[in-house]
Amino acid sequence: VRDFAWTRTPWIRLAAVVLAYLIVCGVLSQYDIPSGLNRGLSWGRFPLFAIALSHWLLPLDRNFRYLSRSLILLLALVSLDTLIQFLTGTSLSGNHPGSYANRLTGPFGDKMVVGLFLTRLAWPAIGLAFAASWTQPSLIRRFGPGLALAALFGITILLSGERMAFGLFLLTATLFWLGAKGMRLVLLGAGVVMAVAACGIVFFNPLMHDRFLTTTAPVVQNFDDSPYGAILGNALKTWELDPVTGVGPKNFVAACEKEGPKLGFRSEAPGTVFNCARHPHNIYLEWLAETGVIGLALFIGLIGLWGREVYAGLRHTSLPHYIIVLGFGVGLVPFLWPLMTSMSFFINWSAILFWWVLGLALVRRAPAAKV
Repeated sequence: VRDFAWTRTPWIRLAAVVLAYLIVCGVLSQYDIPSGLNRGLSWGRFPLFAIALSHWLLPLDRNFRYLSRSLILLLALVSLDTLIQFLTGTSLSGNHPGSYANRLTGPFGDKMVVGLFLTRLAWPAIGLAFAASWTQPSLIRRFGPGLALAALFGITILLSGERMAFGLFLLTATLFWLGAKGMRLVLLGAGVVMAVAACGIVFFNPLMHDRFLTTTAPVVQNFDDSPYGAILGNALKTWELDPVTGVGPKNFVAACEKEGPKLGFRSEAPGTVFNCARHPHNIYLEWLAETGVIGLALFIGLIGLWGREVYAGLRHTSLPHYIIVLGFGVGLVPFLWPLMTSMSFFINWSAILFWWVLGLALVRRAPAAKV
């Protein structure tokens, strides 16, 4: 049956406008038109991915159950791999901790991103686990699986040494607790126990003590002089070149390389030969610098429509479906939180995860609670 009702969805219509705007910005790019046009044209694959998930694939119970089990199993295996790396120095996948601050990599080779990966996918998996056991008669069997996953992910993210990832996990845990009807008291008690355990690890493990306590304050105090401070400052200088429509998609790096020293840009690595970051390291500054205030306003409009869809799902869903939608909605926060440095919103590694979680959060009907 041909069903085009999805084309009337407000966020999808706005996404079509954003795509058209990005293409126009690509054509008008100030430094690298081919790169700008390619990025503008290729952005359309991401909304299409979320549309396919939310409207065509995940509304089917069989697909949803398969995805749920796969997600929980994947994150559990990634956590186990990372914890074994912490304990033995080598993960099951054969990787060793990263060279910087001995941070863990888990199954991601030499990339120190395992904490952020888990943070971004943790709450969809935890929500699914709570929903799957919601009808169990005893408190332990009802809440045990979800709490066990939360503890596993939280400890793994902490031990990964990624401060921003762990801070985002704490933020999203708070948001999940605030929205968790019928289980706040249980979550609060479990959260206190986990917090005590986390404090014990930080205070009594020298590596964690140094990473989270000794070195954090100087990084915050001297942020403006750090590489990230330089990159964010360069993004603002790029925006000043064309405040309304920006310099063009993927033209931040071109502007830096071609005119950076003349425009007063700072090197990504202070004290070395001038070099430029590949992107602004903040999704909002990326939209602002490359697509101007118009592009940023359109993106914020998309966020508002996504939030309205998630809120509508929460309002019209009963337990345990509510917990699933809550987990999906909270799962968007680690991608969209503005006060952080982040990967580009347009590259596959980061964007695919976001649009995948968004597809989960925007499923139009209550998914099956049985995982």
